[in-house]
Order: sequence, then structure tokens, then C-alpha cells
Amino acid sequence: MDREVLDRRIAERYRRQFDDGFLDEVRRLIDLPGGPSRSAAQALGYRELLSHLRGECTLDGAIGEAISATRQFARRQERWFRRDPRIEWLDVADDPLVVLDQVLERFDATGQQR
Repeated sequence: MDREVLDRRIAERYRRQFDDGFLDEVRRLIDLPGGPSRSAAQALGYRELLSHLRGECTLDGAIGEAISATRQFARRQERWFRRDPRIEWLDVADDPLVVLDQVLERFDATGQQR
């Protein structure tokens, strides 16, 4: 996938998460006995919003950092997956029904890869 498209999708997805109540979810984690778990506190997006809620950065700064960290993670994943010969890349910019057909062609009725 083109990097510009990927970057745009990451930013859009994060903003949707935020609009759907991600900040409230992070607040609820803080309110749990013992606070958020160690792994939750380090997860993409959570770490940055926790930093904002502790007063360490602005909300816009936290959102920007979360988007940037997710982009970096996506690039690391891409490099890692490219080295794996079992990975078959699909162009997800295609029509979703075309992509679905491509996925279904690769698996039988039991879910086993053909």
C-alpha cells in the first residue's frame, strides 16, 4: 500500500477511535484499582493519552504522537512481513468485494489455506 494512503488511514482510524470515546476508555483504565496494567499503559494510543491525562502534554500533542507511533509500528510490521515468504499481499485499495473474493479464493470451506 502506498505510504501516503497508509498514513492517512492510520490518522483517520485514530481520530475515529478518539471520536468514539477512546479518551474516556483511557480514563476508565486509570480509575481501575491499581490503574492500567503495564501492557495497557504501553499500548499504542493508550501510552500517549495517559501522558496527556497526567498533564505531560496537550491533547493535540498526544494525538499526534499516537499517530506517529502507529505509523512507525506499521512500517516495522511491513518490513517484518516482507521477509516472510508465506505472506501474500493484497491491494486493499481495491473494491472491498474484490479483496473479499481474493481472500476467499485462498481458503477452503473449513478455513484451511489452499
